[in-house]
Amino acid sequence: MIVENPADHWPLISCIIVAEGLLLHFLMMLARFIKVNPWAFSLSLIAAFNAAFALAMWKLL
Repeated sequence: MIVENPADHWPLISCIIVAEGLLLHFLMMLARFIKVNPWAFSLSLIAAFNAAFALAMWKLL
């Protein structure tokens, strides 16, 4: 029997949100270490990460 659960993706979504938060913190600390603007450096790399992730998910579907 096949069951459809619309809340099946909530764990994946929450893991992605937590991973992006950890990545943002790591990149901000890295930017402070290499003496560049932390917000511009971090947000540009987060945007690139999101674009790559969206492309990968689109290719899987």
